[in-house]
Amino acid sequence: MVVALIIPAMLAAAPALRWQSTELPVARTEVQVAQLGTRLYVIGGYSATSDCEARVDVFDAAKNAWSSAPPLPHGGNHFAVAAGDGKVYVFGGGCGTADSYDTAYSLDVHAKSWTVLKPPPLRCGAGSATFFAGKVHVVSGSCKVGPGIYQDVTTHWVYDPSSNTYATAAPLPEGRNHYCLITASGHIYAIGGRHEVKTNERANVDIYDPAADRWTAGAPMPAKRSGAACVAYKGKIFVIGGDAGTETTPAPAHDDIFVYDLAANKWSRDGVLPYGLHGTDAAILLGRLYLPGGSVIGGHKRPAHTMLVSTPLSGF
Repeated sequence: MVVALIIPAMLAAAPALRWQSTELPVARTEVQVAQLGTRLYVIGGYSATSDCEARVDVFDAAKNAWSSAPPLPHGGNHFAVAAGDGKVYVFGGGCGTADSYDTAYSLDVHAKSWTVLKPPPLRCGAGSATFFAGKVHVVSGSCKVGPGIYQDVTTHWVYDPSSNTYATAAPLPEGRNHYCLITASGHIYAIGGRHEVKTNERANVDIYDPAADRWTAGAPMPAKRSGAACVAYKGKIFVIGGDAGTETTPAPAHDDIFVYDLAANKWSRDGVLPYGLHGTDAAILLGRLYLPGGSVIGGHKRPAHTMLVSTPLSGF
């Protein structure tokens, strides 16, 4: 069943996005989303029956249909995920109160099989990864630095699939978790997140120049956000929704949509979602925004059973 949800944009100059809601195969939150071509991959996360899902659901926008990919070698959540050259890469993550994983895998979407990769140097969860020029940048997160000790680190590893090795690149200016890492216009953008705890949310934008191996500061977001969904499109980055409340006091997730114009180094607030959402990520398939699953309550394992789909982004 598809339900139409019409929410006008809040700025007169911006195009109004309207939204549809369609069913997910399984309700999930704290998922990672990867995109290859017209397909998005919904990976791991929390479901109503498990905090450590291994399932991988695939939505093909060209066919408007769901299918299943091989499950992860083990279940979990808060992975760092990237996709490129026909493969989906998964690093770290965790399950429950156990240590974060020190594992890495790649899914060949054509062969439909997972390959075990060289482990990352640290056990990390809630970090981020992005694919750039044939390599995967795996940056920051909450990492194990001693027995039972986890900290947000500034580490920046570059995984080379051709040699199955990691190199070290310029560290992120500040360690953080639950942030976005996006490749766009020849650079890598680290946006928002939080440092150690939810009350230390960030509006930071750090921009990495791979040619110079250097980070510089971009214009900060209009508001602090962590656990938001992010995606790049035609010289812009969309930052959508986000976590809310504290570790002990839940609150409705954020519903606003911020758009970052890369060339102008300027933000705008371009509308709202039908409801607040965090714990998912975004993809743009055939000119529409897709947001699978997530949760409407900040910090809660209350998985959504729907995927939001926007009207075409032709005005952006």
